Amino acid sequence: MMLHLVTLFILVVNKFSCGFIVPQMNHEQPSDIASLVCATRIEDERFPNIKKFLSQYFQAWQPGSNSGGYTGFKIYKHFLFQFLPPLVDNSIKVTFCRDGVSQWTVTQNMQEDIDWNEFICIYDGKSNITSSLRTAAINDINNYHCFKLARRKKYVKRNYSFFLPGSFIGGLYYCNLSKNQKIQILDSSTSNLVVLHSNPVPLCNENNTIPLLPLVSDDLRGYWSYWYSKKSHNKVKEILNANVHKVVPYIHTYNFPSFEYNKTGSIPMFSVRELLFNLITANELGLNGLKNGIRSWFYEVSVTEDYSNFDTKPIIVDVIINTVINVLGQAASTPHRALYKIFKEK
Repeated sequence: MMLHLVTLFILVVNKFSCGFIVPQMNHEQPSDIASLVCATRIEDERFPNIKKFLSQYFQAWQPGSNSGGYTGFKIYKHFLFQFLPPLVDNSIKVTFCRDGVSQWTVTQNMQEDIDWNEFICIYDGKSNITSSLRTAAINDINNYHCFKLARRKKYVKRNYSFFLPGSFIGGLYYCNLSKNQKIQILDSSTSNLVVLHSNPVPLCNENNTIPLLPLVSDDLRGYWSYWYSKKSHNKVKEILNANVHKVVPYIHTYNFPSFEYNKTGSIPMFSVRELLFNLITANELGLNGLKNGIRSWFYEVSVTEDYSNFDTKPIIVDVIINTVINVLGQAASTPHRALYKIFKEK
């Protein structure tokens, strides 16, 4: 347990660190940070334990077998720091990648951590949108889709999303919402589809969700930075005009090579949903070689994170670790909150 606490302490400090390791200044502005995120391959061999775990649930799952780029979901924190004019900003982003190429990205409100109660919603309709995404989604509600992240019982008491690398921490769900429910979510969303607050009554629950993929914690120490500034003969001016992007990996799903897509280049979310649901259902029924009678991963996860009816009792080690993480997270986040407040008030 002590080794776990030391490792988590390093991760906590690194997560809230405002420092950036700068190998060199780039004079080419990144067109899309999400594209760089998707281009970063996930080496499945880093986490042999979770690989073994997944192979128990999916006989056909061959992590790392896809010779192409990464396909799956990546959840990460994006910091933006700018000298002139002064700016500090950060956000939680969820990016869906296909063959190493970013397909869409959803941004959560500025906050210190992932909001596990909020929806992740996208509009996957017309590409030539002349109005806001929210207006487009209201007028084309069938192409408005929402997802939900959920943690396992042992992690719900953590106020900060710190996990040992390679841990099975929860699941990703598709919310099969009615038209009225979608409108209800859109009513509390920004023009860019950022959900501002959760509904008191969970709209996404066990009765209308489809479990997609288990969530695996990434290694926060694998963060990377990108410095950009227009080239100038005045090096001081070049540095002062720079902006810095820092990406801290949080969570991902494993490289999943079995996605099927149409030839139009659009993202058929419903097809993806059906594909994953059929795969998991087949495993659950034993039609796809479920091994040793092991239950599917989503039996350990409640999409609403309500574990009052679960039989498992909290393990004292988990209680201690959660308490320590909450204390360390609070202490480590204080300098970052102060810096953010200073720059935001200017």
